Amino acid sequence: MPMYVLRDLYLKHGDLSAQIDYLVITRRRIFVIESKNLFGNIEINKKGDFIWHNLNGKEGIYSPDTQNRRHLELIQQIRREEKGFITRTFFDKYFFNNYRSVIVLANEKTIIDDKNAPQDIKSRVIRTDMLIRHIRQENEYKDAFDKTDKEMLSIARFFLDAHVDQEIDYIEKYHSKMQSEVSVCPKCGEKRVLRTAKRGKNAGTQFWGCASFPKCKWTLSYENDE
Repeated sequence: MPMYVLRDLYLKHGDLSAQIDYLVITRRRIFVIESKNLFGNIEINKKGDFIWHNLNGKEGIYSPDTQNRRHLELIQQIRREEKGFITRTFFDKYFFNNYRSVIVLANEKTIIDDKNAPQDIKSRVIRTDMLIRHIRQENEYKDAFDKTDKEMLSIARFFLDAHVDQEIDYIEKYHSKMQSEVSVCPKCGEKRVLRTAKRGKNAGTQFWGCASFPKCKWTLSYENDE
């Protein structure tokens, strides 16, 4: 299958920015891939929330589907600026036919529990061993336009030119990413906060609680989390 694969693209548009893990340009579609390498299993509930099951229990994480949707919107804004008025209207109309979001769980041992997930999200979340088949299946649909070799190369060069080099501390990036992914309540998706027990035998000890308390009463021992 003819394709160009770009990785670690950093794109900016105004105040917005996006770190694209992989951009795969095929003859029919362009795939924007967000890769997650989590140790544990992933549950997607009927609201589309992602819940990470790990050794500490259940943790709500920032939705990679929402994250990748924002990546696509930024790409759309960058690409449409080079279009004229008529071609821009055509481009916007068919953008999501030509550009596809894919969430890849890179740990082969990860189990995806998506039986209750909305169908549109379910179709975008796959394990790494399903990626080639997924790309082939998406390209079988006839709702996108075939690109020539020259057009594929032109698109690849466009994104390489749009890429912004940056000095990255990958240890700090990983730490920050993990912190952000476990900073929400796994029960309702609200922000979680560190609290201190004021009464009872556990007075003075710290624990994680939901910011929406008393509406949501989820808690987690701070020692277990550490």
